[in-house]
Order: sequence, then C-alpha cells, then structure tokens
Amino acid sequence: MEKDNSIPSLFQLIWDEILKEKNLMLILCGSIVSMMEDMLSYKSPLYGRRTEQWKLMPLRFNESIKFFPKYSMEEKVKTYSILGGIPLYLNAFDDRKDVYTNIEEKILTKSGILYEEVEFLLREELRDYSTYLSVLEAIARGNTRLSEIANHSKIQVKDLPKYLSMLMKLDLIEKISPVTEKRRPKELSIR
Repeated sequence: MEKDNSIPSLFQLIWDEILKEKNLMLILCGSIVSMMEDMLSYKSPLYGRRTEQWKLMPLRFNESIKFFPKYSMEEKVKTYSILGGIPLYLNAFDDRKDVYTNIEEKILTKSGILYEEVEFLLREELRDYSTYLSVLEAIARGNTRLSEIANHSKIQVKDLPKYLSMLMKLDLIEKISPVTEKRRPKELSIR
C-alpha cells in the first residue's frame, strides 16, 4: 500500500465484481496497525465490507518457550522477559548460545536484528515518533503519573492523553491499578 495506494480500490473491485457470489473468504493481514486501520476506515473503498476482525496477540509464555528447548526454565523466563511473545523476536535468539550472548549480538550490536526495532516500529506506526519515544522513555525511567511523564518528556499534561492512548492501542503500555490501593491513581507501565 505504501508503493501503490490504489490497492484498496483494486480489492474493492475484485470483491464486488468477481468474488461477490463466491463462497470464499478474503483475509487481509498486516503487522502495521495504522495501515490496516486505514485500509478499512470510513474513507477507504473497502469500508463496510469487513465481516470479522482479529487482532493477533503475542504468544503466551508457555507457547514462547517452545522456541528454546535447550534453555533451562530460568533462561526461558529471562528470554520471555526480554522478547515477549513476538515470533520474529523469538526466532532471533539462538538457544545454543546463552541469553546474554544473544542480547549482545541481537539487541546491543548495531548489526543486530533487534537493535533499532523500537524506533523502526514507532516510525512505521506513528507520524511524530520522537514524541512517543520520549513518552516511553519517561515511563521506562519510572515516571508513571501524568505530571511526571510531562515533565520528563517536555509535553504538556493536556496533550499527553492522545499519546498515551495511542501507545495503549499499540499494546506498548498499559494502565495498572494496584489491587491493594483503591484511591491511588492508575499507573502506566511499559509492556
């Protein structure tokens, strides 16, 4: 779609004229959430043709550890804590090497597949990715209240909700309310 914005119109034509009476399902999938939403938005030629929508979530711990049969349970926990359940990330690590060697080679080395992954994802999904990056950095440094995040990221408190909302939509942060503290405001954490 980045190279040819007529793709949604082409899909609309095929769906409306060729596949209309066929007993089949057309599945559109992609990893860039904003692009998929644009493709099915009100302004798109495909609007109103969607019959189902699934947001695939990362693999759970028990599924993710199957990528690392040679690791001990402790190493599997460390690896999942670092990579989460994203298959691309899980495939990047090699369980013939220890966790720290994988971190060094795949995340901390400039040639590593995951070295610039955060910036790459933010650039693909968001127009003003540096602002989102500063919000994530503020949260990663332990700032969980709006005023703290605003002070660290140099964004006005009134503007923060739109940035936080998008980061939550992308499953990069989540609100957490401590069970034991009913009156305490919700805190933000990076997933």
